[in-house]
Amino acid sequence: MRILQVCKKSPTPQKDGESIAIHQMTRALQTQGHQVDVLAMLTAKHPEKDEKTEWPSVGYSYVKVEAKVSAMGALKSVFTPIPYIVERFVNDIFSSTLVDKLEGVKYDLILLEGVFLGVYFDICRKYSKAKIVLRAHNIEHLIWKRHMAELSKGLKRWYLQYIMLPQFEMYEKELIKKTDGIIAISPVDLAFFAKETERPMTSIPVAANLKHDGGEKISGKFAIGFLGALDWQPNFLGLRWFLDEVWCKFAVGKDVVLQVAGRNFPDEIYTWSLNQVELLGEIEDAEDFIINQRIIIVPVFSGSGMRVKVIEAMSMGKCVLSTSVGAEGIEVRNGEDILLADSPEQWLGLLEDLWLNQEKLKAIGDRAKENVRSTYSPDILAGKLQSFILAL
Repeated sequence: MRILQVCKKSPTPQKDGESIAIHQMTRALQTQGHQVDVLAMLTAKHPEKDEKTEWPSVGYSYVKVEAKVSAMGALKSVFTPIPYIVERFVNDIFSSTLVDKLEGVKYDLILLEGVFLGVYFDICRKYSKAKIVLRAHNIEHLIWKRHMAELSKGLKRWYLQYIMLPQFEMYEKELIKKTDGIIAISPVDLAFFAKETERPMTSIPVAANLKHDGGEKISGKFAIGFLGALDWQPNFLGLRWFLDEVWCKFAVGKDVVLQVAGRNFPDEIYTWSLNQVELLGEIEDAEDFIINQRIIIVPVFSGSGMRVKVIEAMSMGKCVLSTSVGAEGIEVRNGEDILLADSPEQWLGLLEDLWLNQEKLKAIGDRAKENVRSTYSPDILAGKLQSFILAL
């Protein structure tokens, strides 16, 4: 089959969950014998691409799209049916590039990588007879609903509750009813979509990275790691919560360090009073960062889909301590191959236990590696993908 992947960010370099998921999808399609083209945006927030890590024999095309957020744009969206956070990805040059591709190539399948690309659905339908499949990385309106619940009263909460959320929920539900198929990224998301439409659908998660088997830690420190972009509110608020409610109590009197890595650190974080915390910022090698940690923490309370960093850390044999939301959509066994906690008291209790009984770290990590490498094998998931798209 000839397949076109349409993306709102470049799949290279693989520095976050979305780019990793897109990159893996391209590879999975290739391994099943399909010819793949990728059309991706280079936005103001994600302007980079890395040709060295592009898959060979894949046709990559890029279009610069600002997609910046502005107060005026948000205000104008009050009078439109499309939520502003989606509408900002509408771009005339991207549209014309898409039309050129669809008129120049007879595609069998068009894969929209996320609901934000739904604004190009009508163009795809008009200029191509290909099946159009939505790959839903998240249930987007649910992310914002959970985020709104974390906000105190104010203009932003009002705007989310009465303007953006109703728009986004209606937009998302209408889009999934138009597509020829849906690929959810987790069983939890799949269950939501199944309640809204009878369109063909399946759940295909992000595959585990089997290239790095973990091994022993490199550093002698008892390091606890947080990895995530801090311009994404669930990460920012989760880290702030962990520092205020957990770390300030746990770290006292212990030879431990919290290492925080990720993209787009806000200036505010450097004004916080931090003890035994290293702010590493953006790092070159996420795998090297993970391997140096005794524990990987995922203190997020909003979001949807699945956290790729949880899969990555577990596949490398690391003990992951997460909230229930942080591990949502991933097949895990609490207390066996992951540790889940949602209150400060639970987090403190688990960290204290791991500090005093460090042999548990390896036991949990070993079970995590075994689980993830069998459940999220790239070959198994590629086969499942093949069966789904051939049946459309």
